[in-house]
Amino acid sequence: AEKVENFRPIGLDALTDRVLVEMAGAIARSHAVIHRDPLPWIWGDPLLIERLLQNVISNALKFTKPGQSPRIAIGSTQEEDMWRIT
Repeated sequence: AEKVENFRPIGLDALTDRVLVEMAGAIARSHAVIHRDPLPWIWGDPLLIERLLQNVISNALKFTKPGQSPRIAIGSTQEEDMWRIT
């Protein structure tokens, strides 16, 4: 069962910006190019969503072809009453 007591509205633009600032050193070292579209507000646990973003971006930085700079695109699409974050 989900614990919803920590759920609240989350502005993904601000949260993603914060994660990118926190990861600025790793991003610079990898020479990553990051493109981010405007992101929606969602309902969730901010700490869990922040960790998810950190892990996904970290994996994108680590698992790239040798000799290539990572290219990361962050976006979203609305699907009925849900958002798909890509």
